[in-house]
Amino acid sequence: DKNNKTVIKGNEVTNPGTATELNGIHINGSDYVELAENKVYDVAGCGIYIYMSKYCSVMKNEVNGTVKNGIYVTTECDGATITKNTVNGAGDISIMTYQAPDSVVTDNEVNTVSSLAGTRISQSNGSLITGNHVTGAYKKREIWVTGSEKSDPCGETAPITVTDPSPPPSVF
Repeated sequence: DKNNKTVIKGNEVTNPGTATELNGIHINGSDYVELAENKVYDVAGCGIYIYMSKYCSVMKNEVNGTVKNGIYVTTECDGATITKNTVNGAGDISIMTYQAPDSVVTDNEVNTVSSLAGTRISQSNGSLITGNHVTGAYKKREIWVTGSEKSDPCGETAPITVTDPSPPPSVF
């Protein structure tokens, strides 16, 4: 429960193997997990992978050089919070939620050259995506939202909010 959460903090993971199913940090079926201030480098799978785990928070982590996704939160991961992370050089998608409704993806720094997208939100209705800074995404998919389910008979999609980061202040 939320009063008795698991905390994974201040760890460093480097090159855990060459198989693409090997993730740097892997959470499965564990609700209310907090991942904070971890560093993950050179991973054949995902840097941080969370599966079927509700109300998890991923904050202030650094992920560098993954073959797959940098941070991937997938399948029944309601209410995830992904904030203030840095992801560099993810091979697929830097930050992705899939079937993670009511999630918050905010204030992340994503630097990529060849990955498919900077941030992808898929089938994660009611999510808030704000204040992220994404550079270098392939085919200009800095923030990519797909697969919202229908929320009314008129065909409108369930609400997802995306806002651009504030521009830096001008100096004159």
